[in-house]
Amino acid sequence: MTTRSNSLPNSKSLFIYFYMFFNEFSFFIVLPHISQIDNVTALQVGSLFTYAVICESIMMLSISTWLRSIRIKTLYLVAPLLMFSSFLLLKHVDSLLGYVLFFSIMSLAKAIGKPFSRTALNLVTPDSKKKRVFINISLAQNSAIVLAPLVGMLSIGSENLIYNFMGLVYLAFALLSFFVYSQIDPLIKGNSESLIKGISSIFKVDKFPSLTFGIFACYMIMGIFITGIVTSGQFIPAIENHIGILFSLVGVVICIWQFYLSKTRVGEYISNSFSTLLLIIVFSSLFFLGNVYISFLSIMAYGLFESVVIPLFYRRSSDRLSAKYQSQAFSVLLISANVGEAIGAYATGWLIDFNTEMASFYLLGIVSMLGLSIMLASFKDKA
Repeated sequence: MTTRSNSLPNSKSLFIYFYMFFNEFSFFIVLPHISQIDNVTALQVGSLFTYAVICESIMMLSISTWLRSIRIKTLYLVAPLLMFSSFLLLKHVDSLLGYVLFFSIMSLAKAIGKPFSRTALNLVTPDSKKKRVFINISLAQNSAIVLAPLVGMLSIGSENLIYNFMGLVYLAFALLSFFVYSQIDPLIKGNSESLIKGISSIFKVDKFPSLTFGIFACYMIMGIFITGIVTSGQFIPAIENHIGILFSLVGVVICIWQFYLSKTRVGEYISNSFSTLLLIIVFSSLFFLGNVYISFLSIMAYGLFESVVIPLFYRRSSDRLSAKYQSQAFSVLLISANVGEAIGAYATGWLIDFNTEMASFYLLGIVSMLGLSIMLASFKDKA
């Protein structure tokens, strides 16, 4: 009994892991709902996602530089209250405008929470358990990706009920922060250098620019898939009724990879094989052919590619940077990811609206070419 309890996270770290879970859950649960907006176009959906990630990027870069330090209790009071207000607003503004306002407030909450949450975990996690922090973060986020789209699909027609629930969850987080951190309320410190000096120092680190490009391209593909799935009814109607399942399959594959397959010889072979990873991402692009069965298999292939390559870029960047720049470097990588996702989302929406008949073939080619460029960046100086 003692050994088992010692292997579990403490209440302070569990609080943060659950908060990360619901942050990811909040985004994916509304995606099936967006597809139900009357007369919404693919370009409007793509523009909505583009706005959301660019807004988050600008806020994150500004806040991570301006906000040099914050008490952990303050962090988990302010951010949850912002999320609470976003769901409260979405409940009362049922239109595309409602989702614009929702993502605006969510972006501010994430801009405050994301850059500091990993540092907060390091402060409240015992040294003996710090090696599991990244694994636990992945478990929390990917579990949300598995569950949220299914809950979103099942709650179509009962959106207000689920928005009430999410609002109450975040209100509970805000209140619980006073009890969880009542005795220990550590100060989370950000980067002490100026924005320009900090970024210039980071980009002088060996291979950091190529890692930044890799993250950008990976998330551009992610933006293509997110917008493509949400707007599938407009150009690949065969998969329109499977939106929730498709998103969840990605999360399932990521979990299987991280907690089992990556530890096997097969996983080791996949991780180190240029040709295998390239074949996987090219196969994933076949999603846009529109066949239901191929779509299921190809979206699983995309989940596998994402599982292998994205952690590789984050791990290599972390290994090359001193602790002094970790917080701001993480923000730079997140911003690169968001910009890539924004461009992918907007371009996909534009292609679907203005060349519906050929959109599938264009997207198939773009995903394949981006996959090749990612592999070249990843394996060129593999460490």
